[in-house]
Amino acid sequence: MKRLLPLLLLLTLLLCACSDASPAGTWSATVDCAALCERLGDVPETLDLSGLTLRVDLTCAENGTYLLRVNEASLEDLLKSLREPLAKAALKTVMDTYELTEDEARARLSERGTTAEQLADSFLASVDREAILRPTGGKWRWTEGKLYLSDQTNGYYDAVLDGDELRLTACRGIDAAQLAELLPLTFRR
Repeated sequence: MKRLLPLLLLLTLLLCACSDASPAGTWSATVDCAALCERLGDVPETLDLSGLTLRVDLTCAENGTYLLRVNEASLEDLLKSLREPLAKAALKTVMDTYELTEDEARARLSERGTTAEQLADSFLASVDREAILRPTGGKWRWTEGKLYLSDQTNGYYDAVLDGDELRLTACRGIDAAQLAELLPLTFRR
């Protein structure tokens, strides 16, 4: 019994420590761009985004502040990967609009002094990377499966914290939630 008591005390301490789990730390989530755009409903049918992803990082500091941002390297990879699908979509649009074959559509674009690839490049050059990469932040608070990411609202995200995984499943009481269109979203440490 004397040996069992320290073991039970140690187990009790470990269980108490586990129940005090906190989302403090740095988390990353991968967003499926095709699924996101399908939910938002603003992507032309000719644009194939399958397999394209974007990484979002969430840092919840011990001092109660958070920072949410798009990962810069992930954004650049995404934009590079978008060139071919955008060029194909531009070409397909010309083909469908004027009932042309691919060669005829390329010739039509050439007559206008451009190519499908140049149209894609032009679009990608117009993307405001600075705005996309601008982090948002504020105060965070964790209470019984609720993650509050603002000090200006009582709204929160329903969340499940399971070891190195933080799943945001819904948002409540937030009109323009930062992550609402991405839910459900799973972050990993």
